[in-house]
Amino acid sequence: MKNNIFLGFALLYRPEWDTERFIKHLRTRWNIIPESIDVKDQIVVFDYSGAVVSVAFIPERVPNDEADQNAIFNYMWKDAAAETRRHTAQVIISVNAGTMSAADAGKLFVKTAESCLDSDNAAGLYMNGSVYEPAFYIRAASLMDDGEYPVHAVIWHGLAQNDDGSIRAYTSGLENFGSDEIEVLDCHDSPLELLNFVTGITSYIVATGAVMKDGETIGFSEDQKLSITKSASVEFDGRESLKIEYPGN
Repeated sequence: MKNNIFLGFALLYRPEWDTERFIKHLRTRWNIIPESIDVKDQIVVFDYSGAVVSVAFIPERVPNDEADQNAIFNYMWKDAAAETRRHTAQVIISVNAGTMSAADAGKLFVKTAESCLDSDNAAGLYMNGSVYEPAFYIRAASLMDDGEYPVHAVIWHGLAQNDDGSIRAYTSGLENFGSDEIEVLDCHDSPLELLNFVTGITSYIVATGAVMKDGETIGFSEDQKLSITKSASVEFDGRESLKIEYPGN
């Protein structure tokens, strides 16, 4: 189940890419000095602390309008679809963890992706089945300045509404940390309360490397025991997920 590869696509308004600016930003903003770097035809590949980073400029849109269609899932950015449709080029960002821990590889990906978005040419970051707003992603990355893990920059916490008016949540990106994706199917609290609940779980998984299993329980206090059930995913066809009981249900 462990993927070990973080992948994303920086969407660009104009088919222009400055590799030197990207490398300089990595060094000055994040103190990342690439090892064994290879730069050719606007493709940058380098080693860093056991991981392999690849950044490749492609002067074409993401094929089949895939990014455009998935932008609608960003409920936090009202202009997501409109801005995503404007992209004409992309930068494919890949971090293969190698011997680096998944948590550290995730941070390396965020630093690399943020370095691709630090420009007025950035339209968004297509990753984990949605499109992140550049400003949001840069703010999420800045949490690392205070020693916090940028969980929202590596895992998408999706929200959707059920037919009865209740809401549900799902994750995309936990597989990179050796975990099944999680879903909370029935919540009658506010979207913010549900989002905070799911984020608490994903932050715990990323920080500790915990692997939750079918039939176990999880809780945020000694008395709380929320059931964990593995079954077919509601959000994603052909996959399984861990269903987490919501408190009070």
